[in-house]
Amino acid sequence: MDMPMRGQKEAPKTFKGKYTEVSDFIRHLERLFKKCKITDDADKCNYLMEYCSNDVQILIRSLDSYRRQQWSALRDEVLQSYDADRALEKYKPMDVITFTLKTKNTPCYTLTEWRKYKVKYITVAGGPYQRGHITRADYHTYFWVGIHQSLRMILENLLLQRQPIRNPSAYYKIQEINNVAEWHFRRNKHEALIINASDYGTQVDDDDTDDEASEFDGHELTKKTSYSHGKPETDIDAIASMIKTLNGMSPEDPEYAPLYFKMLKCT
Repeated sequence: MDMPMRGQKEAPKTFKGKYTEVSDFIRHLERLFKKCKITDDADKCNYLMEYCSNDVQILIRSLDSYRRQQWSALRDEVLQSYDADRALEKYKPMDVITFTLKTKNTPCYTLTEWRKYKVKYITVAGGPYQRGHITRADYHTYFWVGIHQSLRMILENLLLQRQPIRNPSAYYKIQEINNVAEWHFRRNKHEALIINASDYGTQVDDDDTDDEASEFDGHELTKKTSYSHGKPETDIDAIASMIKTLNGMSPEDPEYAPLYFKMLKCT
């Protein structure tokens, strides 16, 4: 299979030297190599040149790894030359806290809004997490804290239905939160279609939703149309301090659960 020509749909966006784009550019290129079964180092080095601007090509030609046609070395030199690590250093731990304190006051009504929140959170928190500036527990906990309280209550009910026997002090992981959120918003969308159909005298067979709903049988989902904005803004340092304390405690500690729920109330 031939590699796509520059500018075609599957081709990488022409790389012009931006540090924020170099990692994605290289990943896209390597996916294409795998898909098109490009295994020869010389071919890979030459294809790299085809997807770069003239200025970037001038730099690449000056690299020893390109002259030797060694793909792995060339890839690493390009990432280093265009400062790929700088993109990971854009956000600091305080940016993660500030972001979650902002988003926790923003209602989330649709699947599109949910996915936008998830992507933005991973963008902000991913760098500090990869560099070890926040712990694994922090990374997952701040994601949970950043969800609006009304939606968080719905998601927690769904999570508990999936795993009723669970340590109440254990944090939820991003993937399991996202799984129930996706289910919740898809179900709400389907129910809205049923309501709209009834307005026009169209009946929908309930059997169509039996399989999907069986996993959460008996759970009543209600869509909130009003939210309370009366709480004062939470102190950033107080929440950060509580999360840091929780992460240093054992879940079996009798003080863990009370502090955990106090932290949730603060958010």
